[in-house]
Amino acid sequence: MGVLETLAKILRNKITVIDFDAHRDLMPEYMGERFSHLTWAYHILENPGFELVQIGCRSWSEEEVEIMKNVKETLNNIKNSVYLSVDLDVFDPGFAPDVGTPEPCGLTPREFFRLLDKIPYRNVIGMDIVECSAGRINTPTAVLGAQIFKKIMVHRSR
Repeated sequence: MGVLETLAKILRNKITVIDFDAHRDLMPEYMGERFSHLTWAYHILENPGFELVQIGCRSWSEEEVEIMKNVKETLNNIKNSVYLSVDLDVFDPGFAPDVGTPEPCGLTPREFFRLLDKIPYRNVIGMDIVECSAGRINTPTAVLGAQIFKKIMVHRSR
């Protein structure tokens, strides 16, 4: 959240956060903490300088249902600066087994890369790839994360 707030101050325009994730992360607080891995997206929605697009979500709590109404789920008509966040649990565990909170029925790499091609790369101002918990190099999850980084960097440089 701190990186996004700093980018918003520097750019002085609205930022669309595109979040590829299995989980909504829209909890107002988690275990008494306002800021955690399950609350960051909630704080994005609280800030009028941001727009949130979530792709691939398939797990959320009852508490998040009402909040979800403020989230977009399409990559169409994105005009703002873009920050990409890729949580590797967006993939089906058959493709990315080394994540902290795997969820079945996720995206395939083919589906993901087709979606990635719809992003207006000229507007991308930052990115992160999170939740690779591989214990060694060259695991399917680590290789997939590296391929995502490479693909985004190639698109961004065009």
